[in-house]
Amino acid sequence: LGSPSFANGGIAGAKSMSITYLMKLDRKLDGGSYTDPVGEGFEEEILKKVLACDKPTCSGNSCACGYESSSISVYAATTRSFGDVFGGVISGDVGLVNGAFMLMILYLILNLGGLCHKVNSRAGLAFLCVLTIVAAGAGGYGLGMWSQFDYTPVHSVLPFVIIGIGVDDSFVIMNALDRTDASLPPNERIAQALSHAGVSIMVTSVTDFVAFAISVSSALPALSSFCMYAAFCILLLFIFQVTMFSAFAALDLRRVVSNRIDCCFCLPRGFICCPVVPKEEAARAIEEGKKDPNQMLCCSQPRHTGGRIGLVLEKVAAPQLVKKPVAAVLIALFSGWCGICAWQAASLDVQDTQRKFLPDDSYLLTTLEKNDEYFSDVGIKMDVMTVAGDYFGSQRALVGIGAELETVKYVLPTSSDAYRNWAAA
Repeated sequence: LGSPSFANGGIAGAKSMSITYLMKLDRKLDGGSYTDPVGEGFEEEILKKVLACDKPTCSGNSCACGYESSSISVYAATTRSFGDVFGGVISGDVGLVNGAFMLMILYLILNLGGLCHKVNSRAGLAFLCVLTIVAAGAGGYGLGMWSQFDYTPVHSVLPFVIIGIGVDDSFVIMNALDRTDASLPPNERIAQALSHAGVSIMVTSVTDFVAFAISVSSALPALSSFCMYAAFCILLLFIFQVTMFSAFAALDLRRVVSNRIDCCFCLPRGFICCPVVPKEEAARAIEEGKKDPNQMLCCSQPRHTGGRIGLVLEKVAAPQLVKKPVAAVLIALFSGWCGICAWQAASLDVQDTQRKFLPDDSYLLTTLEKNDEYFSDVGIKMDVMTVAGDYFGSQRALVGIGAELETVKYVLPTSSDAYRNWAAA
């Protein structure tokens, strides 16, 4: 009973009541872990069909199971509750991951090549870039699972990391390709681009790989597993970028040299509604001061090799940054900002708790909070595990464990008779 009230020498009432049901364990070895399908199935029936915990009733920051009663509110927790809640969180992140991929595809289409240009646009290559990232991520996850590293809710943020690194590598390769001599054959241009971009990508990828690989030694299993998955993904991402994506870029470059429309390179002259003007005619029109006939819509060809952003950085930002007063002010501002960040980082609390992974509208989180509110004086259960041995001959030692534990600070004394009876059994 939680927060009981007494009257006439007895219990008159209580604000809460905790009931624990013990089930027979029927676990079976399935792969590298034990499972109990019968017990998990029973718990699922109780949570969903009896207590309706999958449809919680929330009021403010408190969420109870959807069990209909005018007298009581039910807060439940079973062995499978954590797995169910974590699984729901991961499933909810699938939509975010898909949305991130869509935004990245759109960003790549707008910035990887000539915007709105029938030939220089690289919309098809943008999709292939995302395909390369997905392939690297799938391979990294596969290596992590093959190495027997557990998959935890922390891994749901890894796709966002892979997308960012993969897109950055693709931009580095294509930027180096755009700076090569356009009169050279496609194979030589790709070779020159990789000779410059490949080194930069390799240095950053190896640095990231080593950083995550070292972090595998963390004492936190979830963090260790996440770092191993990330290390595998980054390693494969580098390999796929300099091989798979570079091959796609070479094919796309051949399409540009052949003056074929983007996405539908199989049509030499484009669509009937969107024909491709031959190179000679397009060059002649540009020399005459006219708009590039292969430029679509109202978009204009950027006047800078680095695009509009490059033009702003060169003409606006760079001239100001080289001035000594501006440089001094920026150094002072960022030094102060670095100091503030270091001060706040030193004040962070380091906590390892599963509750941080539970959403606010979870019935399980409220159950744990209610347990703290009404039964915090009971303490936290502690289990002592022993390996197989001669338990009959070790009865005296087993009984002595209880006495030793009671000498530890913060450990409440247990019923000696109950502990002795368990050891004797």
